[in-house]
Order: sequence, then C-alpha cells, then structure tokens
Amino acid sequence: MFRSLLQTWFKSMARAKVRQAAFDKAKECLSEKVGESEKSAMEECSLGVVFALSIEAGCLADILTDVTTLRGRGFVVKEGCLRNHRVAAIYCGPGNRNATRATELLIEGHRPKMVIAAGLAGGLSPQLKVGDLLLAERLLFAGDEPLDIALPPELVAMSRQREVYSGTLLTLERPVRSSAEKQALWRQWGALAVDMESFAVLKECRRRGVACYALRAVSDTAADELPVEVERLLAQPTAAGRWGAALGITLHRPSALKELYRLRENALVAADRLAHFLAALCSQ
Repeated sequence: MFRSLLQTWFKSMARAKVRQAAFDKAKECLSEKVGESEKSAMEECSLGVVFALSIEAGCLADILTDVTTLRGRGFVVKEGCLRNHRVAAIYCGPGNRNATRATELLIEGHRPKMVIAAGLAGGLSPQLKVGDLLLAERLLFAGDEPLDIALPPELVAMSRQREVYSGTLLTLERPVRSSAEKQALWRQWGALAVDMESFAVLKECRRRGVACYALRAVSDTAADELPVEVERLLAQPTAAGRWGAALGITLHRPSALKELYRLRENALVAADRLAHFLAALCSQ
C-alpha cells in the first residue's frame, strides 16, 4: 500500500511539473516573439479579453485589423486594432487553472487597461434565451468568497441600451449538461448563468490591480439538454484534439452530429453578439 501511495504521489508531482513547464514555455515563446516596437504598442493596449475557446472569440477576431498572432503551448494571443484601440484576446482552454494562467500572461505581456472575461455560458434562469448577454454584477464559486463587481455608470447605460442582462454569474469546474441540474443550480445559487472561467479571471485581475468585468453570451438555455459528449470535447487541450474527438463521437454515435451542430450554431450566434458588444465598448 505504501508503495502504491508513493507512486501516486510521484505521478502527481510529475504532472504538476509538466504543467508548470508548459506554462513557463508559453511565457518564453510569447516574449521571444514580441519585438521592441511591438512591446511599446502592447503597453498601450486598451482592452484584454480572455476566452476559453476559439469559437467564442472568432467573431471578435474577424473584426480586428492589423492582427498579430502569438502561439505558445496551448495559448493563442491575437492582438489588433478595434475602433482605434489596441485589443488583445487570448484563448486559453476551459477551466479555472487555464484562465488564471492566461490572465497572468495577458497582463504581463500586453498591459491592458481593462480585462473582460468573455465567452459562452449556460443559462440557469428560464428568462435567458440563446444569444442573450449577461454582464455580471456578482461572481460565485463554491468554496470561495463572492466577488462583487461595481459596474461603471457608462457601462450600465450601454448595457441597458443593448438589452444586456445584469446579475449573478456562477463559475463551476465542469460543464452543466442537464436541464434538471440547471434548475437545481438556479434554485441553490440564484445565478442567471453558469460558466467555467470568469471567477478565476476576475480574481487574478484583482490580485494584480487591473479593472476586470465578466461578459457572457448564452449558448444553451435552462431547458436545453447538452450531449453527454460535451465533457469529452472540452477535455481536449487543443482545437485539433476537439475536432478529432468530434469525429470520433459522430462515428460512434451518428445521432450526436445533429446535436453538436445545433450547439455550434448557437455558439456562433452568441459569439457574434459578444463581438458587437465589445466593439461598442471600444467606441465608448
């Protein structure tokens, strides 16, 4: 038994070292690719945006101009111009651990004046529809103190003009698939929606003294049932891995193709609304 425990301990240490090495390598790769002229521009970055997945950020990337792309061990950064402002968007993969490290990279490498934790969310309130936006006034995470967010009056006014919801957002370590669980979370927490990264992004920004807000677009409603394969897709660390997993899923269960296609279409609708709101934010 002692030998088994010792082996398990060594394995966990090895995994932790591999994760840290990958993170350090990402920082090294990003810093090596940034020249002195680019660094000066990055220091004037107005807005940093943290996304988990490329599909969440695709519509924003499409409207950026003069784009520079940096890649490093699981992280992708796209920096460009939007309404005469420098914007840097990082894709980090799902989960709090990835979000914390991506936020650290974003702040150290681009010095944004403001950070937005953006992306998709699952609706918990029956009122929310696909494509609805939620600007969080409070973030919840089990086992941690709630984070209250004081929204600037200009942002509140802009949200009202665009019919953006405001309220509580819940962050979990896993996706919520069933409508029954969504209803249970709605009753337990009173949160309008659930995501997997916002709490970590905001917590890291507060630790570093950077203004941060959470903006989420609903990709599945409280009544929607997500395919069981969603967790398998999100567990893949790269876009190529997710495509491979999707192919394997459709070969194993062809009926899943229709469900995944619907989920993708909803995600694109939500991502488009996110991009337009962020563009309007830059105009402000």
